[in-house]
Amino acid sequence: MFAQDVVFGDMSIEDFPKTVIEFDEYYSNEDACRDYLFKVRWTDSFRCPACGWPKEWTNKRLYMECSDCGYQTSLTTGTVLHGSRKALRLWFKAMWWVCTQKTGGSAKGLQRQLGLGSYQTARAWLQKLIRAMIRPNREPLEGPVEVDDAFIRGTEEGVKGRETINKAKIVVAVEVTGGA
Repeated sequence: MFAQDVVFGDMSIEDFPKTVIEFDEYYSNEDACRDYLFKVRWTDSFRCPACGWPKEWTNKRLYMECSDCGYQTSLTTGTVLHGSRKALRLWFKAMWWVCTQKTGGSAKGLQRQLGLGSYQTARAWLQKLIRAMIRPNREPLEGPVEVDDAFIRGTEEGVKGRETINKAKIVVAVEVTGGA
């Protein structure tokens, strides 16, 4: 999932939890998080990374084991979650929180929100998430840059100013080059 799909994979904007209450409904426990990861990693059905066999079973350590060649793979292999001893739900909440903060959040804020015992852990998690959200091989913006945010989907009845019920928020950054 999360090297290329860091936040919520192929989830559409309509499905993205807009509130902490929705988040808690979508990802209420570890099984819900594992089910989501499985769906994102193997959209059609499981395929063994080693031999391509379509059948697997889950062993005691929660690894998917190919029923043909015995190759074992984890839902988190190749992702920012790999090797973590923390719960998937905690990682999901960290991702959701970072994505819903206007400035991306801070390590101190992440530590407070998740109840992490150490600032260093929160900082490491935030750095991992930020690195995973950056498109590889992109050309960095140079010189003067302008940044703005907006909402997509037109006007909404009974909503004032920057409040929204169903709009999608976007952020755009552009290089300012010569000319008008």
